Amino acid sequence: MAKGGGAIREVLDLRPGVERAILVGAARRGNGAPRVEEHLAELAQHDQAEALVEAALEEVRLLEALDSNYPVLHAWLGDEEFEKLDLTYLADYPSAHFSIRYFGHRLPEYLTTAQDYRDRSYVGEMAALEWAMSEAFDAEDSAVVALEDMATVAPE
Repeated sequence: MAKGGGAIREVLDLRPGVERAILVGAARRGNGAPRVEEHLAELAQHDQAEALVEAALEEVRLLEALDSNYPVLHAWLGDEEFEKLDLTYLADYPSAHFSIRYFGHRLPEYLTTAQDYRDRSYVGEMAALEWAMSEAFDAEDSAVVALEDMATVAPE
């Protein structure tokens, strides 16, 4: 499986053991006394599964952010190709910023160099346009031009 989908697969692989640990609790001997080492192993497995779930959820949030920032690109490429692009981009450019808002800022650059897209320049150009639009939307408001200032501009 692609690097980007690995965390989800690992969670699914661990699920039966975690369910057993939750439902049964600590493994017990015939007299009902818990076996500490087995209980600790089950807890470690649960902690590992929890970390994998958190990683998978973070991955989903990042992929949703790309979809939100690049809706036209998604429409152009279609669901399957856009998902493949999402996963390869996520693997090559993991989030490095504390805010999800900035995830995807390198997608236009990525598309100009990625083997599947570098010959289709319009894909990278659309990504650049969509990113610029999201940057403009989030940009600080600038001063409003007064009517008197507009009157000083020559009609040409």
